[in-house]
Amino acid sequence: MKKVFFSTALVLTLLGFWAFRPKVIAPAQYLMVIRELDRTDLSEQPKPALTVIEPDGTFKTEELPVIASNFPRKSINATIVKGTTVDSTSTRLRRFRYARNYIYQAEVRKLNELSAQGWSLVSTTQEGVSTRYLLRKE
Repeated sequence: MKKVFFSTALVLTLLGFWAFRPKVIAPAQYLMVIRELDRTDLSEQPKPALTVIEPDGTFKTEELPVIASNFPRKSINATIVKGTTVDSTSTRLRRFRYARNYIYQAEVRKLNELSAQGWSLVSTTQEGVSTRYLLRKE
């Protein structure tokens, strides 16, 4: 009877030490997404890009082929919500608005993709025409 008691006490003691041992916590990882709108030459179209800086320091830049004059009028007008008021904006203005929304759409797609991979948004900063998103993964 003593053997059973002592062996059970030993097992419970070892389990207690194992349960309360210091746990190794992996450090959090950070990733950054940067949306830029390069306007170095004001006579040309802006050159938007999305850059993703990985936790290991590597980065990839995706240049977005946005040329406002390439969007057909039919596509642009399809995005206009018809309400009680008439939209009196010109086709040129609508094309620029559509191009800007195309850039934002690519940005949201990238953030949703990273969110599905387990990244969560920590902060957002804006400086001029650049927007930076800092994401964290536990």
